[in-house]
Amino acid sequence: MACRSLRNITKNSCESNQGGLYTTVWVMNRSKLTITPNDTEDAENEGTVTLAWKQGFSGATDATTLKFRKQSSGLTSEGTVDDPNGINFITSNLALVFARQNLNKRIAVQALALQEDLAVIVRDANGENHFLGVDNSVTATAFGATTGTASTDANNYTITLTDISNELPYMVTNTTMATLFGEDWQTADLPTA
Repeated sequence: MACRSLRNITKNSCESNQGGLYTTVWVMNRSKLTITPNDTEDAENEGTVTLAWKQGFSGATDATTLKFRKQSSGLTSEGTVDDPNGINFITSNLALVFARQNLNKRIAVQALALQEDLAVIVRDANGENHFLGVDNSVTATAFGATTGTASTDANNYTITLTDISNELPYMVTNTTMATLFGEDWQTADLPTA
């Protein structure tokens, strides 16, 4: 990838900023999507990714939602730079926690852990949609179940989905979300885990 021009970063002093994730992520098979990163400098959608279903696929049948309790899950992206060898890449880890163990969640987590062809859209608490899976498929790198001894201890399933990419996660516009999942994408009744 070619170097990009340096840019200013301004302070958003009048805007609220929240950590955490919206309580839903959208998961699909990467091979069912056409993925087009918008990399042209100064273009209107620079830094976003355009997504579309390949022929024969749709959001209604080929995507699922994973729902979880607020303030339980998170997304981190960290860069690795090895200048002498000319290597740099980004590792994004989506750590999901599903409260209360039950049969349906067990089956969903187990199936997710074995997938090797995933793409994921993550909406953060500020309303920004992040896409994992531009350069490579997202895969599970850890998963498990926990139940403690005290009534207040966790009883849950956890899974970490990992994306290794050339860049930080691209953003997905609300227009693209509507193209993928329909105009009512924020409340659409997709299959859930």
